[in-house]
Amino acid sequence: MQGDYEYLIAAADLAFRGVTGLQFSIDSQESRHQIDIFGDWVVDFEREPVVPQLVHFDRQYWRWEFEFASATHLSFGAFGFTLQHRQTPVWTSEMWPQLAQRA
Repeated sequence: MQGDYEYLIAAADLAFRGVTGLQFSIDSQESRHQIDIFGDWVVDFEREPVVPQLVHFDRQYWRWEFEFASATHLSFGAFGFTLQHRQTPVWTSEMWPQLAQRA
C-alpha cells in the first residue's frame, strides 16, 4: 500500500506517566551479529482500561502493550503520556522516515 497514500511522520519520544507493572521480554534469536539497518520499531500496540483499578484513582488508568519488529514485547500500566517531536513532521509516501531523515 505504500505509494498510494501520504503519511505525516516524524521521529518522536513518548514519556509515559505513572508507570507500574513493567514487563519486558526479548525473543533472543541468533542474529549472526547482524541487525536491520533501520533498527527496531513498533509493529503493534494496544491500550485498554485497567479493571479493577487500584492506583491513581483520580484519573483513568490504562494497560499498554507494545510489540516490536525484533519480537520484543513491552507492557505496563500508565495514566498518560507526553509526546515530544524530535523533528518537524513531513508528508511522505513512505510509512517511516528514510535513514537520513531520522533524528
